[in-house]
Amino acid sequence: MAVLLALLAAVAFAFGSVLQQKGTFEAPTSGDDPHFLAQILKRPVWLAGGGLQVGGRILQAAVLDRGSLMAV
Repeated sequence: MAVLLALLAAVAFAFGSVLQQKGTFEAPTSGDDPHFLAQILKRPVWLAGGGLQVGGRILQAAVLDRGSLMAV
């Protein structure tokens, strides 16, 4: 069970990272603009990536609660 949760956590981290990069690259402003952070925080794809990152952290905590550190 712990190995499956570890795999799900890794997938959540990976997809979350990809979605956040996609949202950042599709933002209408560049990184030099002072409103860049506000722009990416309004993008649903970037927020979905953040949600997956949080879900990955929760899954990782569940893995460490259920399995040994050596196994995962």
